[in-house]
Amino acid sequence: MRTIILALAATCVVGAVHASQLPAALILDYSGPPRSGVEAYGEILPGREIGLGPRDRVVILHYGSCRQLTVTGGKVSVLPEALVVNDAKDSQEAGRLCPQEVSLSGGGPAPQVISARIDCMVIGKRKSDLGEVEIRDGDVVLLSVPAQGYRLITAPAAPEMKPGKTYSLVAKGIRGAELAKVPVTVDTAAHDKACLLRLE
Repeated sequence: MRTIILALAATCVVGAVHASQLPAALILDYSGPPRSGVEAYGEILPGREIGLGPRDRVVILHYGSCRQLTVTGGKVSVLPEALVVNDAKDSQEAGRLCPQEVSLSGGGPAPQVISARIDCMVIGKRKSDLGEVEIRDGDVVLLSVPAQGYRLITAPAAPEMKPGKTYSLVAKGIRGAELAKVPVTVDTAAHDKACLLRLE
């Protein structure tokens, strides 16, 4: 039996919510027969085991360890501190990709950090509602990025955007209605992180 363990340095608890109640990983891609809760851009709670047939394949991003792993066959156990892979036909690690989340559902008055490039994955219960994201400076639209499935296409930040200045990120639905509006600021060093837009 071959076992791969990707370790996590520390487990965080937010308020009274235990780590076991928070998602521990994100499915980036899945090919195989339908499995409950296993789909592209679906989150996985800790304690879940994903059984894979010999030709089934899953690409998974573990939040705590920032590891991205592609597994064919076998079983993947999702823990708060690690991914454990058993009896895989093939498994490959794609290095570190730390998630940086922007909450579109009441993230608070403080600006949330976004990358200088818009290349994000849409997560959360209402992810299928998102049609596009706008970056605004007051009432002026600086950038509009349409969603493609559960991703926003890669686009450079508008040249008018200055690091440290506060802008508005406006999430719009597939029919153009405004779903959420949150303050954001640009961090030029955030380009190497996985941008997650959470819409609950």
